[in-house]
Amino acid sequence: MSITPDQKVIFAARGGNLELLKERIALGGSVNLYDPVHGSALTAAIVKSHKEIISCLIENGADVNYEHYDGIGPLEVALRHPKPEIVKLLAWFGAKLKKKTREFYAQRLEECLKNV
Repeated sequence: MSITPDQKVIFAARGGNLELLKERIALGGSVNLYDPVHGSALTAAIVKSHKEIISCLIENGADVNYEHYDGIGPLEVALRHPKPEIVKLLAWFGAKLKKKTREFYAQRLEECLKNV
């Protein structure tokens, strides 16, 4: 099984390798690919709390409001992890909660954004 250029973007994001990520994007790798096995580059960076990687992806066009197959988006993923600065970054770039979002996420978002 060969790895596509788009999947290489996901792997660079997951690994926190900013230079490799920039290289893969420059070679045409998509910042918005959602791979059913590996997720997306943005989600991988959020889960690993790679703030520089998240910023790079957003600056290169990553959609902060895409929806996973299960109806959640990047903001909900960030709210599952105890990193308010990641939540604030996504919110700053326009990430919104999905309609299907549980009340817990709205409460957590409010807590994270209190001291903006």
